[in-house]
Amino acid sequence: MSTDYVPGLQIVRNVLASMNKYDVPYKYRRDTVNPAISTFPAVNLFYDADKGILAEDTRGLLVVTNRAAAELFGYEITEMIGKPSEDLVPERFREARKELFKRILEEQIMKELDGIRVNKLGQEIPVQAWVFPYQLNDQLSIAAAIIKR
Repeated sequence: MSTDYVPGLQIVRNVLASMNKYDVPYKYRRDTVNPAISTFPAVNLFYDADKGILAEDTRGLLVVTNRAAAELFGYEITEMIGKPSEDLVPERFREARKELFKRILEEQIMKELDGIRVNKLGQEIPVQAWVFPYQLNDQLSIAAAIIKR
């Protein structure tokens, strides 16, 4: 079967390639494939990463996430897909976030930052994130690796 037909696999590949390009620190088990998740190692690498991984489309909707991100924010993975990524940001930081993302896309840089995000219960969470651009359908979008501080 061609991997072109696996939903989200191209996004996963692009995000992983961008993580490598921008030297985002992440850890994974190279030799583990979880057949309950996928027969493609890249998908499992992404799903099982110890850092939360989020990728949004050009409209700002989450298109890929992993178990660590879902646990950090208190959601099921399926609840996060299609959710506006800005819903994870306190209202008072949303405008600054838009400006930061615009700069990251324009300059094609990775930014490491400390910040505050909001979980499903509305509680604020201190986080550290590595935010970087990735290619999605010939357009740059935003992805991040994220951990609780």
